[in-house]
Amino acid sequence: MYKKGIVVKIENEQVTILPFIKDACASCSHNCSEHGGVHCEPYLATNPHSIPLKEGMVVGIAAEKKAEAVQGIASLLFPFLFAVAGFIFSAKIAGLLGMIATEGFKALCTLSFLCASALIVLVLTRIFPLSGQNQIVEVYRNEV
Repeated sequence: MYKKGIVVKIENEQVTILPFIKDACASCSHNCSEHGGVHCEPYLATNPHSIPLKEGMVVGIAAEKKAEAVQGIASLLFPFLFAVAGFIFSAKIAGLLGMIATEGFKALCTLSFLCASALIVLVLTRIFPLSGQNQIVEVYRNEV
């Protein structure tokens, strides 16, 4: 994940960032968060590289590498493994239901396991959100 934003507030280790909807937002004089802008909700970021910052600077934001790795494993590998398990266990499931494991039934089991894993990932990430912080990685311009 990589985004651009404008520094709006600096407090100790936390920096409040107003994201861009697009690059044209850099020269915009409206404060979308005050006017109810849907995509302009400010969020917090850290400055682990101790980049000298001032309010109004345009910065690049990236997610913590560890959080990105965990997210990738959870959202890609876990559903893939579930889909494979659905295909492997389709014959046993068909036997328990008194059916024959046709190709259509195997596909149905594979798809069902895939959807179940996506639902599990969704629920788990809502219950246990990733703790990774957004990090400021570069400065584009000194001021807007």
